[in-house]
Amino acid sequence: MIKEYTKKSDGKKYYMVKVYLGKDEISKKDRYTTRRGFKTKKEALLCEAKLKTDVANNGLLNNEITTFQELYNLWFEGYKHTVKENSLIVSEHVFKVILSEFGSLQLKKITIPYCQKVLNKWFKEYKTYKKLKSYVVNILNFAIELRIITTNPMVVTKTPKQIQEIKDNKEIYYTKDELKKFFELMQETEEFYTVVMFRLLAFTGLRKCEVLALLWSDIDLTNGTINVNKTLAYNKNYELVPQTPKSKASIRKISIDNKTSLMLRKWKLEQKQLLLKLGFNTNKKDQACFTNLATNEYFRKNYLNYRLDAICKQHNLKRIKIHGFRHTHCSLLFESGVTIQEVQERLGHSDIKVTMNIYAHVTEKQKEEVGKKFAKYVNF
Repeated sequence: MIKEYTKKSDGKKYYMVKVYLGKDEISKKDRYTTRRGFKTKKEALLCEAKLKTDVANNGLLNNEITTFQELYNLWFEGYKHTVKENSLIVSEHVFKVILSEFGSLQLKKITIPYCQKVLNKWFKEYKTYKKLKSYVVNILNFAIELRIITTNPMVVTKTPKQIQEIKDNKEIYYTKDELKKFFELMQETEEFYTVVMFRLLAFTGLRKCEVLALLWSDIDLTNGTINVNKTLAYNKNYELVPQTPKSKASIRKISIDNKTSLMLRKWKLEQKQLLLKLGFNTNKKDQACFTNLATNEYFRKNYLNYRLDAICKQHNLKRIKIHGFRHTHCSLLFESGVTIQEVQERLGHSDIKVTMNIYAHVTEKQKEEVGKKFAKYVNF
């Protein structure tokens, strides 16, 4: 049924469509769906035809859930059991952004143009715009599975592309000489345990939260090995707790050099003596390697970032990110002749493409040295 009406806000005439959907299987009541705001009768007729076709092809749609917020609530109840607590905490901001744009909308009013408009806005405001889109796609796909809607308007939107900036790869990691200088200078100003932590980052390739989560029971100082089997993360109460890594490849046993082993042995003894004075027993099985010496609790996740900023600023050193030490270790492994597969296993890369990208940086550097080596050898 198509009906003409006058909108009070502007006094203009519009058309509305009311389509019979059939009887509800449970309540046995007649069900209808209504669409409004068509400027011409032709637009209303096209909408009516489409609605009738959708009902004929897909059956009676579920109209118990009508808003995106209601749909999200139902989707989230299932989603939260598929990820770790830390992932939920990290995603909180993402969900808030999505609900601010979609939460109050009726599902039937979420159109392709609206989704494209929101996506364009996210592109300008958030680096995670692709993640935002993927979550909306998943939630609306869930609505299709529940037979609430028949199509997903976010799927067909065009994702904007960022212009890739050309960066100097040397700015994301330290060379051998730069790393040596970093350790020489930091030992003048930093606590010994901080030096040991950075040593582990640079000489094992461990991730920051893998270092922070280490227990003494994970380290075999006699044989010089570390069992990497956990990472430090926040739970739902924002407490720091160790949890299993996100991929199987991250669980690994790696070897450590003699100097790193000796530094760990020295720190273990110092930590024991310092904490014993405060009444803490460090002989327990779950004693962490690196803790706040006043509380014997895990360091906050930003501790190493804070110290790196201070060290680089104080000694006027090139500033790389904490993850850059992992990249540094990887690069130096390649330069020393270690195979790609060995590097992948040591760093716990689940995708060899990640390892190959770093390998490409190193080989590019080696190409630059070819001319110098030739000239030095010929010497005329």
